[in-house]
Amino acid sequence: MNKHRIGLITDIHGNDAALKKVLDILKGKVDEIICLGDLIGIGPNSNEVLDIIRNEKNISCVLGNHDRYFLYGFNNPGSCTEQVHQDWVKSTISKVNGSFLSTIPLMIERTYNNKKLLFIHYGYRDLQEMRFMPIIHSPNEADMEDIFKLTPGYDMYFFGHEHVRSVVKGKSEYVCVGSLGCPVPTKDEGRYAILEIGDDIKYELYTFKYDPSPVIKAIIDKDMPQGEFIRKNFYMQK
Repeated sequence: MNKHRIGLITDIHGNDAALKKVLDILKGKVDEIICLGDLIGIGPNSNEVLDIIRNEKNISCVLGNHDRYFLYGFNNPGSCTEQVHQDWVKSTISKVNGSFLSTIPLMIERTYNNKKLLFIHYGYRDLQEMRFMPIIHSPNEADMEDIFKLTPGYDMYFFGHEHVRSVVKGKSEYVCVGSLGCPVPTKDEGRYAILEIGDDIKYELYTFKYDPSPVIKAIIDKDMPQGEFIRKNFYMQK
């Protein structure tokens, strides 16, 4: 059986340097790429990220909470970013890229080898209002079943939102790929996965080192709202 390989990335968060690096790594190694949401926000180069994604023919995306903020307004006072940051991000995004964001679905479903796979940003607590469940750190199987209770019945879930990767196995398998664009808890590191479909279904989780200094410089040069907080908490930079 011919193998089909899917690169999985998530939580790019306006970090075009990490995105360019992973696309270079994945070139020739995968047949397609799925981004599990949060293309924009936090990082300074959201519009540049959207330009890249929009012009890559083999990338599909699902909607993340930061993408949702752009489309439907910021409604999460418990977020790591504030209204002023979200307003600034929105002001940087071109009309064509805004239109592109509006075409992104909530989730992608696939069936391989009689197994149902779901690609999604995180579990929803309200599908109509597109509101996500609270993040649970170090989740167990019961936590995962609760988080994805509105989308039950899949054999494998691939998601992001929680920037630290995790794997929980039970009746279903839950795989958090980990953030590509926010290096913390490590420094100068991006994360991705490769899913391989053949006689069976398997995946590998990977990390890579890169230089985030152009992104840090853009945060400063663009005078991005909450820039100091973001440098310290998402990039471990002064």
